[in-house]
Amino acid sequence: MKTFFWILGIITCLGLFFFRSTVFGFLFPPADEKYEPSDEMKPAYTAIIDIVEEKEEAGESDDYDLEETIRILNSLEVAQTQSESFDDFLLYMAKQDYSRVAPEVLRAKAKFFPVLQRMYELQKEYKEFSTLWMFARSIAAGGNALRENMSVSGVGLAILSNGVAGEAVSVDAVNTATNAMFDNYAKEQKLKKALKKQIQQVKEQYIRYLSDFAPVYYKYMKEWDKLCLNKDKAYIDIYSGRADEALGSINAVLKQSPENREGLLLKSLCLIDLGKMNEERHVQFYLPLDMEHIKVDSLYTPQSENLYYEAASLTLRDYLELYPGKSAPALLLQGMLAMNMGNPKAAMSCFEQSAIEYPRQAEELTDLLSSYRSRTYLNKSVEGLYLLNLYKSTMEGFGRFSPNFCKAQYYTSIGDFNSSREEILKHFYRRGNQGVYDCLLSDMDFCEDFLYSSFSPIAPEKSFIDVSIAPAKKYLVMDKENEITVKLNNRSDHDLENVRVFLCIHYTDMYKDDYHVVKVPMTKNRIGRHEKADLSTVKLEYNDKKVDDITRVRAIVMTDDKICWVDEVKEKERKIIDSFAARYSNTNVVDNARQDYLSDLSIDVSSLQKVIEAETRINGKTSILLGSDLKIELPRILTFIDPEFSLYPIQDKDLSRKPNECFLAGSYINLKFDNCSISAGKTVPLYIYSDFVCFRLDLKSENGDVKLEKVEVVKNGTEA
Repeated sequence: MKTFFWILGIITCLGLFFFRSTVFGFLFPPADEKYEPSDEMKPAYTAIIDIVEEKEEAGESDDYDLEETIRILNSLEVAQTQSESFDDFLLYMAKQDYSRVAPEVLRAKAKFFPVLQRMYELQKEYKEFSTLWMFARSIAAGGNALRENMSVSGVGLAILSNGVAGEAVSVDAVNTATNAMFDNYAKEQKLKKALKKQIQQVKEQYIRYLSDFAPVYYKYMKEWDKLCLNKDKAYIDIYSGRADEALGSINAVLKQSPENREGLLLKSLCLIDLGKMNEERHVQFYLPLDMEHIKVDSLYTPQSENLYYEAASLTLRDYLELYPGKSAPALLLQGMLAMNMGNPKAAMSCFEQSAIEYPRQAEELTDLLSSYRSRTYLNKSVEGLYLLNLYKSTMEGFGRFSPNFCKAQYYTSIGDFNSSREEILKHFYRRGNQGVYDCLLSDMDFCEDFLYSSFSPIAPEKSFIDVSIAPAKKYLVMDKENEITVKLNNRSDHDLENVRVFLCIHYTDMYKDDYHVVKVPMTKNRIGRHEKADLSTVKLEYNDKKVDDITRVRAIVMTDDKICWVDEVKEKERKIIDSFAARYSNTNVVDNARQDYLSDLSIDVSSLQKVIEAETRINGKTSILLGSDLKIELPRILTFIDPEFSLYPIQDKDLSRKPNECFLAGSYINLKFDNCSISAGKTVPLYIYSDFVCFRLDLKSENGDVKLEKVEVVKNGTEA
């Protein structure tokens, strides 16, 4: 009997041991327990873990690229928030190149797979967990906020508050945040008690993963912050004309990360600028390049006696060897270098190749954009937004890094304005095909600043195209909160064909020069002369902004041969915006490029005044005939100064009137003021406002007719 109880006791103990090992082993498996991925997880898991094992076997655990490491850290979090399903996310992970990522990061990230696999299995097994992938996406949203004190209902906030870069995160903090997140999910889904246990298991796994991952995350983010500090300073110095100072910051970047893509490009741009300054001003700068290796490199032939150009050439060569699939910006810099060295044919060849590669390489070139966007503090200052746009210009090919603009500048310099205009049109066509619209206003500014003589003829009548917006479905409050309808009024006498319209929307809380650009879906691609067209409905998708958050709208209208931007106007009440008065309250702003362009056309203030005096035609009556309209025809040449019109000064809100109709017809600009009679013997002033010059036309009623009495130039739009 004793033997029986002894055996029974052993069996019971063994049973309890195996029960505890099975249950608690699943809930709390040892940290070093080997994970066996399921068939669904295996491709993505293998892509990560194989790289880790290969590097560790080769003793290359410390061999990694910081930029690639940060890219993977951020892109996986972003991909998780944006993927529509587990399968989409797993496919994305399997396709990534992890060869240059820090093994420590990959091993920490691999610990997410048991959590992911369990969630995947639960969603397939229980219909109550059909929304589990949506929950996984919200987890990633919390994780993506690890470094920002944002109002995110997720684990990220706890890690931010309690974790320090490179140190362990408080277990209590992780537990508290994770418990709240998972418990809230279970509550919202009204899960049965049995299923809540399943969620509890996933929660414990997630706590272990996050506790291991957070310190690794902070360690590499600390390195990235240090690199960004130098890189940001280099960007600002280069674009502020301090290339010599920028070079020191770039060297610090390349010392920390020798193959850093942006560092190599910025270094090349710096050296090109220094080389040009050296040639033009004979100024010597510090050259941070050991030129000795040129002597032993039998395959290399020096291209220039200018050491800065030589150093730039070598740096670009190194970049292209490292990143042949991301060559577009380097090819553009090679073209810029060749142009400075007096070889325009070679330069144009590089620019053309760069223009071909930018659309093809668009996704690869902008792969760091998520890393920039994760630095959300950049959106909180003007300087931060400036840095973000400089990065995007380099990688998307606009502004200074537009190959088409570079070609256009060359054609302008040799007087070939037709070819220059063609390159401007090609630039906007390419940018549209790349599907990148966010900096179109920067493109327009660049054209006006550096290519005015070529750009202005593309849109000489931009004052005669209007865009208006209104809330969609006015009578349904819920529907109109984030949808607007768009209309276009073509007051020119040209048909607009193959029309594309981009809205540049400024919302509350945005910096004054910042806009969100949206392409308007077109319901028709041809808008006739003097035609008003309903375009389409646009859904607002920017930081949860609504229609009431819109403060102003600009639009860029493109056709096959025209590009222009216009300010939004109200459909029924077309008043000159209040800020327009302030624009002319002091002295006129005369743009040098515009002045030179008008001079080339033999257009100056004196000639415009004479043309107005000679060609203005008026059809109006005195107040004896009530309800008569005042019609004025002004010479069409005024379109070159982008005019606005008003009876009485714009500052006088009680008297000032904008034309009820303003359109182009033949050789004239036609103005019509409804029910506008001028009393006998009285004089009414018509003001023509522009950046170039402002005129006052005195309209006097004599013998029942209205005549032009005199034309004067005014200094600020109101005073002679």
